[in-house]
Amino acid sequence: MYGADDVSALEQVLAGDAWGGHPVPRPAATRFTTDFARYQGARHGVLTSSGTAGLEIALRALGIGEGDEVIVPCLSFMATAAAVISAGAKPVFVDVEAATSAMDPDHVAAAVTSRTRAIMPVHLAQHMADMDRLTAIARKAGVAIVEDAAQAHGQRWREVGAGCFGEFGVFSHQDSKGMAAGEGGSILTSDENLARAVESIVDCGRAKGGGPPLRGGNHRMTELQAALLNVALTRFPAQREMRAAAAAQLYSACQVQGVTIHPADPRLTRLSFSRFSLTIEPQEFAGADGLTVRRALEAEGIPCWAPYPSLRHYDLFEPWLDLLRQRCGADAVPFGFDTGDALWARQIYLRENVFRDGTDGIADLVEALAKVHDAASALGDQP
Repeated sequence: MYGADDVSALEQVLAGDAWGGHPVPRPAATRFTTDFARYQGARHGVLTSSGTAGLEIALRALGIGEGDEVIVPCLSFMATAAAVISAGAKPVFVDVEAATSAMDPDHVAAAVTSRTRAIMPVHLAQHMADMDRLTAIARKAGVAIVEDAAQAHGQRWREVGAGCFGEFGVFSHQDSKGMAAGEGGSILTSDENLARAVESIVDCGRAKGGGPPLRGGNHRMTELQAALLNVALTRFPAQREMRAAAAAQLYSACQVQGVTIHPADPRLTRLSFSRFSLTIEPQEFAGADGLTVRRALEAEGIPCWAPYPSLRHYDLFEPWLDLLRQRCGADAVPFGFDTGDALWARQIYLRENVFRDGTDGIADLVEALAKVHDAASALGDQP
């Protein structure tokens, strides 16, 4: 959905001289990077062409490349691990926690080696990774944290914004996210030197603030997209509050047998999400998995997303999985992905527009879940 304020913002850019991503000054981009960094709690923000590009650029700005290892969760969008490979490093996959779908700190600690250069937590749906423990592990090992905060606009952990715990936090502005411009990404950091390095890599390697040029590429965001993001950020706080209130209602209203909605960690002090996860127990749905239940919910008018498959199921990552097998043995920590595999089979993501209708939207969702459960139970009772 768009409104008159979006059209007005685009018209202002079209009436000026800076439409693209390089001319200076760029008032829309400058405004958004300043305001979004402040909203999350970082000192610097840099816009880029996508969250995927942002992850690779952040790693390159840290000097991470050939021979280095980056620890990533086994459950995420494939771009998380692909960005590590694109930077020239090796992704080391670890299992996740059932309650949050985020990387398990015990497995992270076991995966650290002398070659580890960074830990890449991913915040999925309405949850955040355990940033207390992950930060402690990173500090002890002397490695960086690069947060994949693609879905975490507005989230806070102990009042610290997502994307602000380590060297970098990377956000997506693709059109399925809560703060969208069709495509695009933001890289946040509180280190001025790292911010300059990222700016150079994004802008073809042009040196920022003096110094030699870096090996970069054209990863710029246009001024037109930045203008849309300024409007999106203006709307966002009220939208976040609306979704959080609807989520609180869902927690209390959903009593459907076989449906689990893990409560938010009490350390997550500001709830925000662009999609919302729940899990089903197949035995309560006549053996149906999450995919089957999701399709039934969609037939009832509930918009859903498919869950991310465990990254070990992608042929792309098989060479790096082989390295783990050789290092750990097939059954040793951190190679086991039992939790990630189980979540993939049982998880359902609800689209954020389920939460736009407030009480009515939540009532429709709970009714649909109960209807699907009852229908499955009736089928299961048949001889």
